[in-house]
Amino acid sequence: MSLMKLQNEMRLKNMLIPNDVIALQSCIGQGEYGVVYKAILRE
Repeated sequence: MSLMKLQNEMRLKNMLIPNDVIALQSCIGQGEYGVVYKAILRE
């Protein structure tokens, strides 16, 4: 995983999405508006 993708993932996990609500599984790609992640909701 590239450093940029890792930084984006860490930022999402720490700032935008509570870890107890969602689990990021993998990075799908990067587009014009940012990085797209595959994620699941935690129960």
